[in-house]
Amino acid sequence: MQQVLFVELSIDKKNHYICDIIEKLYLQGKQIHVFVKERSKALQLNRDLWVWKPDSFIPHITFFENNENGQYFEEPVVITTRSVPAASDVLILHDPVDLEEARRYPLVIDFAEVYNDQKLNASRQRFKAFRDSGWFEVAFSKLGAFLKNQ
Repeated sequence: MQQVLFVELSIDKKNHYICDIIEKLYLQGKQIHVFVKERSKALQLNRDLWVWKPDSFIPHITFFENNENGQYFEEPVVITTRSVPAASDVLILHDPVDLEEARRYPLVIDFAEVYNDQKLNASRQRFKAFRDSGWFEVAFSKLGAFLKNQ
Protein backbone atom coordinates (compact mmCIF):
# COMPACT_ATOMS: atom_id res chain seq x y z
CA MET A 1 0.00 0.00 0.00
CA GLN A 2 1.36 3.42 -0.96
CA GLN A 3 1.89 6.07 1.66
CA VAL A 4 0.66 9.66 1.46
CA LEU A 5 2.14 12.14 3.87
CA PHE A 6 0.51 15.52 4.37
CA VAL A 7 3.03 18.06 5.61
CA GLU A 8 1.71 21.10 7.42
CA LEU A 9 2.74 24.48 6.03
CA SER A 10 1.99 27.32 8.44
CA ILE A 11 3.26 30.12 6.18
CA ASP A 12 3.14 30.75 2.43
CA LYS A 13 6.64 29.58 1.44
CA LYS A 14 5.73 26.39 -0.37
CA ASN A 15 8.56 26.46 -2.93
CA HIS A 16 11.15 27.02 -0.22
CA TYR A 17 9.85 24.11 1.81
CA ILE A 18 9.63 21.90 -1.26
CA CYS A 19 13.33 22.65 -1.80
CA ASP A 20 14.03 21.63 1.82
CA ILE A 21 12.12 18.38 1.34
CA ILE A 22 13.84 17.67 -1.99
CA GLU A 23 17.24 18.13 -0.36
CA LYS A 24 16.36 15.76 2.49
CA LEU A 25 15.12 13.06 0.12
CA TYR A 26 17.96 13.58 -2.38
CA LEU A 27 20.53 13.08 0.39
CA GLN A 28 18.75 9.79 1.18
CA GLY A 29 19.31 8.69 -2.44
CA LYS A 30 15.67 8.97 -3.50
CA GLN A 31 14.44 9.60 -7.04
CA ILE A 32 11.91 12.45 -6.82
CA HIS A 33 9.22 13.81 -9.10
CA VAL A 34 7.56 17.14 -8.30
CA PHE A 35 4.22 17.79 -9.99
CA VAL A 36 3.41 21.42 -10.75
CA LYS A 37 0.26 22.20 -12.71
CA GLU A 38 1.45 25.33 -14.52
CA ARG A 39 4.59 25.66 -16.57
CA SER A 40 5.37 29.13 -15.15
CA LYS A 41 5.22 27.80 -11.59
CA ALA A 42 7.39 24.82 -12.54
CA LEU A 43 9.98 27.20 -14.00
CA GLN A 44 9.84 29.26 -10.81
CA LEU A 45 10.44 26.14 -8.70
CA ASN A 46 13.33 25.26 -11.02
CA ARG A 47 14.84 28.73 -10.43
CA ASP A 48 14.22 28.47 -6.69
CA LEU A 49 16.02 25.13 -6.53
CA TRP A 50 19.05 26.69 -8.25
CA VAL A 51 19.36 29.60 -5.81
CA TRP A 52 17.78 28.17 -2.66
CA LYS A 53 21.14 27.34 -1.05
CA PRO A 54 24.11 29.00 -2.76
CA ASP A 55 26.53 26.29 -1.60
CA SER A 56 24.28 23.39 -2.59
CA PHE A 57 23.51 21.68 -5.88
CA ILE A 58 20.76 19.16 -6.46
CA PRO A 59 20.72 17.74 -10.01
CA HIS A 60 17.29 18.29 -11.52
CA ILE A 61 15.46 18.72 -14.80
CA THR A 62 12.11 20.09 -15.96
CA PHE A 63 9.76 17.93 -18.04
CA PHE A 64 7.01 19.68 -20.01
CA GLU A 65 4.49 18.77 -22.69
CA ASN A 66 6.16 17.87 -25.98
CA ASN A 67 9.68 18.84 -25.00
CA GLU A 68 10.98 15.36 -24.18
CA ASN A 69 10.42 12.00 -25.82
CA GLY A 70 9.63 9.99 -22.68
CA GLN A 71 13.16 8.84 -22.00
CA TYR A 72 14.45 7.76 -18.62
CA PHE A 73 15.83 10.67 -16.62
CA GLU A 74 19.23 10.33 -15.03
CA GLU A 75 18.62 13.36 -12.81
CA PRO A 76 17.34 12.44 -9.36
CA VAL A 77 14.77 15.26 -9.37
CA VAL A 78 12.24 15.88 -12.14
CA ILE A 79 9.97 18.94 -11.96
CA THR A 80 7.05 18.19 -14.23
CA THR A 81 3.73 19.47 -15.51
CA ARG A 82 2.69 16.06 -16.78
CA SER A 83 2.84 12.37 -16.02
CA VAL A 84 6.40 11.08 -16.22
CA PRO A 85 6.75 7.76 -18.09
CA ALA A 86 8.61 5.97 -15.28
CA ALA A 87 7.64 6.51 -11.66
CA SER A 88 10.18 7.36 -8.98
CA ASP A 89 10.51 6.77 -5.24
CA VAL A 90 8.63 9.93 -4.26
CA LEU A 91 6.04 12.23 -5.78
CA ILE A 92 5.87 15.71 -4.25
CA LEU A 93 2.64 17.54 -5.01
CA HIS A 94 3.08 21.24 -5.55
CA ASP A 95 -0.39 20.87 -7.07
CA PRO A 96 -2.87 17.98 -6.84
CA VAL A 97 -2.91 14.97 -9.17
CA ASP A 98 -5.60 12.35 -9.61
CA LEU A 99 -5.45 9.27 -7.42
CA GLU A 100 -4.55 6.96 -10.31
CA GLU A 101 -1.38 8.97 -10.98
CA ALA A 102 -0.48 9.01 -7.29
CA ARG A 103 -0.83 5.22 -7.11
CA ARG A 104 2.31 4.89 -9.25
CA TYR A 105 4.51 6.12 -6.37
CA PRO A 106 5.44 4.41 -3.09
CA LEU A 107 5.42 7.77 -1.28
CA VAL A 108 3.40 10.87 -2.09
CA ILE A 109 3.98 14.12 -0.23
CA ASP A 110 1.14 16.64 -0.22
CA PHE A 111 0.65 19.77 1.85
CA ALA A 112 -1.85 21.05 4.39
CA GLU A 113 -1.56 24.78 3.85
CA VAL A 114 -3.04 25.93 7.16
CA TYR A 115 -2.21 29.63 6.59
CA ASN A 116 -5.10 29.96 4.10
CA ASP A 117 -8.67 28.76 4.79
CA GLN A 118 -9.43 27.96 1.13
CA LYS A 119 -6.20 25.97 0.69
CA LEU A 120 -6.72 24.24 4.02
CA ASN A 121 -10.21 23.12 3.00
CA ALA A 122 -8.87 21.86 -0.34
CA SER A 123 -6.13 19.89 1.43
CA ARG A 124 -8.71 18.37 3.78
CA GLN A 125 -10.69 17.20 0.75
CA ARG A 126 -7.56 15.64 -0.78
CA PHE A 127 -6.68 13.98 2.55
CA LYS A 128 -10.18 12.48 2.68
CA ALA A 129 -10.02 11.31 -0.96
CA PHE A 130 -6.67 9.60 -0.41
CA ARG A 131 -7.86 7.99 2.84
CA ASP A 132 -11.24 6.88 1.51
CA SER A 133 -9.80 5.37 -1.69
CA GLY A 134 -8.42 2.38 0.22
CA TRP A 135 -5.21 2.55 -1.82
CA PHE A 136 -3.13 4.65 0.52
CA GLU A 137 -1.96 4.85 4.10
CA VAL A 138 -2.39 8.52 4.94
CA ALA A 139 -0.45 10.34 7.65
CA PHE A 140 0.13 13.91 8.78
CA SER A 141 3.37 15.59 9.89
CA LYS A 142 4.57 19.00 10.90
CA LEU A 143 7.27 20.25 8.51
CA GLY A 144 9.98 20.42 11.18
CA ALA A 145 9.28 16.90 12.36
CA PHE A 146 9.40 15.57 8.81
CA LEU A 147 12.70 17.29 8.02
CA LYS A 148 14.23 16.11 11.29
CA ASN A 149 13.02 12.51 11.33
CA GLN A 150 12.73 11.22 7.78
